[in-house]
Amino acid sequence: MPTSAARASLALAALLATLAPHAGACGVCVEDRVAAVYDHAVVEGAYRKGHAVAFLAIEGADAGGARSVRAALGAVPGIEAGSVRVSVESASCSVAFDPARASAAAIAAEANRRLARSRTRLSLLRVGRPGSGLAHD
Repeated sequence: MPTSAARASLALAALLATLAPHAGACGVCVEDRVAAVYDHAVVEGAYRKGHAVAFLAIEGADAGGARSVRAALGAVPGIEAGSVRVSVESASCSVAFDPARASAAAIAAEANRRLARSRTRLSLLRVGRPGSGLAHD
């Protein structure tokens, strides 16, 4: 007859076994992706100007993905010059922009239009605005 400790261990194992199919690796979480391209000086400078910062996921990038993402974002109207940050390892990027000239969604759409020939695509993770911190968009 199993002891109460053995029964408890078996119950715990059964519970974990039922949860295991639902517990998959989520990849790099949003916070890690944002942190990888967060540049405090860029964020503070943008906020002082009343600008915002968009954090985007990079999907399908090949070896030249970082270069093409930088070029595509840098050419979008409303982007602050020199504010593009890219992390190939976390598959994310960030950029400061003037929300009076373009929304974060419009910036992602224009960058994706410029990236259309590559297998690279950008999608919004978060947008930070003065006084709001980093919000989901």
